[in-house]
Amino acid sequence: MDKTKGWLALAEEDLLWAKASFEDKIFRGACFAVQQAAEKALKAYLVSKNINSPKIHDLVTLNQLCLEQDEEFKNLEE
Repeated sequence: MDKTKGWLALAEEDLLWAKASFEDKIFRGACFAVQQAAEKALKAYLVSKNINSPKIHDLVTLNQLCLEQDEEFKNLEE
């Protein structure tokens, strides 16, 4: 569970970074930080299921791996 919490802490930090970037009208940076937060949150879920998170940045692939564990991830496909 410690690795899960670690990934979630990093995701939360990225969301703070995204919010600050957005407020400063640094939209490209905000989008990048949101992508990073999503990636880390998906990896946290995988780790919570005792699945080693792959060293990739592809949200579609990460979501598909999560979907194999829980069909609710289908909602994130679009």
